[in-house]
Amino acid sequence: MNKAELIRSCLDERYLQTNQEIQELVLRKYGVSVGQNEIINTLGSFAERSKTRVYDPRVLGIAKRLLEAAGSPRNARRVITFLDCQR
Repeated sequence: MNKAELIRSCLDERYLQTNQEIQELVLRKYGVSVGQNEIINTLGSFAERSKTRVYDPRVLGIAKRLLEAAGSPRNARRVITFLDCQR
């Protein structure tokens, strides 16, 4: 697994771990050191992530299924951009 995959695998369902907590968890679970910039590039800043706490669990479930169906976050963003242009 690459560092981005390690970072994603260490998120709990709350999605509100601080960058420092994520760094410590990746190091403890995998013995790999990740930087703040790698976490931000993978997940966004903690300030951005903390805004998602208000999302309905159903919306998060739909988003998760979209990511799985699209095959990658990049493809999911393309689908969302396409749909947004269709409005």
